[in-house]
Parts: sequence; C-alpha cells; structure tokens
Amino acid sequence: MNPMLQFVFAASIPLILQLLGLTLAVWADPYIQKRQRKIMFVIIALILSLIIRDLIETQLDLDGTLHMARTIAAMYGYIIRPLVIVLFFYIVESGRRHSLIWWLLALNTLIYLTPLFSPICFRISSNDHFQRGPLGYTCHIVSASALLELLFL
Repeated sequence: MNPMLQFVFAASIPLILQLLGLTLAVWADPYIQKRQRKIMFVIIALILSLIIRDLIETQLDLDGTLHMARTIAAMYGYIIRPLVIVLFFYIVESGRRHSLIWWLLALNTLIYLTPLFSPICFRISSNDHFQRGPLGYTCHIVSASALLELLFL
C-alpha cells in the first residue's frame, strides 16, 4: 500500500471510531425523537461516505490514469458536503421548510454536475492535475451560507 494512502487511511480511523460512537449514542438515547434520529443516521451515513470517498479519491490520484472516476469522486464530495450541513437544520429547527437553502443546494448541485462537460467549475486535466474554474468555490460559499444560517437558528 502506498504511504500516502496509508496516511489517509490512518487519519480516517479516529473519524470512523467517532462516527461509530455517535451511531451508538444516537441509537441508544431515548430522548431523541424518531424523526431526528433518522436525520442523524442519514448525516452519519453521508459523513462515512465522504470518508470513503476521500480514500477512493486518494487512490485515484495516486493511480493518475482514471481522470473521469476522480472527477466523479470530486463532484460527489462538493455536492454532499453542504447537504450534511443543511440536514442539521432539521435537528435544530425541525418545523420549518428552509426553502432558500434548498434552492442554494440545488444550484450547487447543478454547478458541480458541469465538470462532466465543461471546465467552468473544475476539471481534472489529462496530466491528472486539479484545475479550479471560475465557479469552483460555489460549494464553499453555499456551505458558509448554510453554516451562518445554522448559527442564526
């Protein structure tokens, strides 16, 4: 196994153990409402998928030949990260619909689907380098907006 991949895997172990502990706590806590418990399990699953995605993308980066697979892995990460933040809205304030942030998530998703046919967001070049486009920081802006709204809630 490549030393870089070993490092990423070793760095992921504490995160996975924390997610396991959180899963057990959410499952065992009788004071968590059923709807909030489901949302927390979805959040845990999405975070676990992001950890696995990081391992896969590291392997793809080290391989250097599977540009489309690396592009899809990067797209997944940029689409899912703000979604995890938005799901916390329904734990903090479950009664509202939060329509505006869902519109921002939809826009973020549309923008991060563009690397399949356009470099306006990002692209993985033929020599396997990540190149950010003019809309490459959309995920960061949407995530920051969601965090600010969550702080407000």
